Amino acid sequence: MKPSVATAAANIERRSTVTLEAIGTYLLALAATKLISIAMLPVYTRLFDPSQYGVWELIDFSIQLVALLFGMQLPMAAVYHLSVAKEKEEILSTAVIGAGILGVIVCSSVVASSRHISILVFGVPHHANELRVGSLALLFSSPGAVALAYIRLTNRVRLYVGILFARLGAQIGFTLFFVMFLHKGVLGALYGSLIAPFL
Repeated sequence: MKPSVATAAANIERRSTVTLEAIGTYLLALAATKLISIAMLPVYTRLFDPSQYGVWELIDFSIQLVALLFGMQLPMAAVYHLSVAKEKEEILSTAVIGAGILGVIVCSSVVASSRHISILVFGVPHHANELRVGSLALLFSSPGAVALAYIRLTNRVRLYVGILFARLGAQIGFTLFFVMFLHKGVLGALYGSLIAPFL
């Protein structure tokens, strides 16, 4: 085997090993965050009565449904465009700005119609404030999700995993603080989701 061919083969093998290690790390990190969330369920069920927990889940579902309907899945599109683009920084800045603008539009729409959404989902207008806070959490998390997609694409595994766990830890910590010590109930859980994207 010629040296150049041997070198090329070694490079391919090295890249394959690095790629497999990165994929394994991402999968383990995502699985760990899911397991931590599941492990927190007994804590949350002690902090909330069944009706409060149901309200929290329905608000989260409503916000995610709005995000899906209004195209707030920019991170997925950003990953594709960033993977094929030569000017990745330009695409990244455009995607982050686009996510922010779209987030403002969607958030404003939810805030303006929160009473109507509350009546549609819960049958009463009393949960409009929780829907407003939930929409703000969506607004602030969307540009960050695009940035995370870029970090993952550039294969900065440790940075990605660090941010993932830091955000999860912050969300759990702030949620427990607002619910246990400030007695904010469902709003406290939503405040935790609102603050976490800033970290």
